[in-house]
Amino acid sequence: MISSGIFPGVSYEEYASWPGLRSSYLRHFRRTPAHAYEASVAPEQPSAAMDLGTAIHTAVLEPGAFEKRYARAIKVDRRTTAGKAEWAAFEAEHAGKAILAPDEWDHITRIRQSVWRQPWAEKLLGGKGATELSVRWVDPELQVLCKARIDRYCPEFRGLATVVDLKSTRDAGREPFKRDIENFNYGLQAAFYLDGLAAVSGHHRRWMWIAVEKLPPYAAALYEPDDEVLDEGRRLYRSAIAMHLECERTGEWPGYSPEPQIIGRPAWARRQMEDAAL
Repeated sequence: MISSGIFPGVSYEEYASWPGLRSSYLRHFRRTPAHAYEASVAPEQPSAAMDLGTAIHTAVLEPGAFEKRYARAIKVDRRTTAGKAEWAAFEAEHAGKAILAPDEWDHITRIRQSVWRQPWAEKLLGGKGATELSVRWVDPELQVLCKARIDRYCPEFRGLATVVDLKSTRDAGREPFKRDIENFNYGLQAAFYLDGLAAVSGHHRRWMWIAVEKLPPYAAALYEPDDEVLDEGRRLYRSAIAMHLECERTGEWPGYSPEPQIIGRPAWARRQMEDAAL
């Protein structure tokens, strides 16, 4: 029997092998069940951008582990015999580590510095708490197994236990990050994780996003979703679970409507036209 609970110290590989619905799968239902099914049978393969994101998470959330897992590449001309020998010695010295290009290393360390210089960083990311927590639960209403991987858990921040989620973005300003929340289903993820934690512990937590920019000056901000964001996220993930169960029951994973549809201008274009007429 698969147990529910909060599991520290579980590797990502072990977590990934667990059965259970995850938010990264459920978000695909906002397009169509066909997209969700494709994501389940042919998961996205790690890309350079995803690998860089993992390195950023390690640097910010586990600073002590970053240098143990990654190395800054040296600049040598590997076309020459001497350069090849120097590079081979470097690789041997850092065996088992992922090697980052010098500009990637500098980029990541500046992101880490930007986050950690914020007045809230030490309280949220340092001291008591845990990083990369794995959670598994059965949805109490729909009776389906779910799982989540939490970036950071802080037992107390401004009076409440807090779940911290790190997001890199092009623009960490308030309005642009609102668009990220909508475009990338961050509210769905937040509600799903918080409800999962409540299901296994009976306690409710606060959710906080650390938004940090990918480019200089690597500005960082801290955001807490309001009730509307979480309520909509909850509606979306529960709708997605219901669709998943129905598709499993019928064996059908439909895409877009098979019928011809009338299509018009997008709402933003109409607003632009209305503003221009004023």
